[in-house]
Amino acid sequence: MDFYFLQSVQLNFTIGQKEVMGVVKTIDDAGKLVIFTDNQIKRFSSGEVTKVELT
Repeated sequence: MDFYFLQSVQLNFTIGQKEVMGVVKTIDDAGKLVIFTDNQIKRFSSGEVTKVELT
């Protein structure tokens, strides 16, 4: 999945069974989605993301 169009947008993500709300910051050099959520930076591979919703 190509995430570049999602940068700087606040979204709800489903990562496995967990829902995460955050803002997409960038895509790192390893191709992981970098999300700012809960005052933390988290990285997820596209294979971990099962659902994306605009908030």
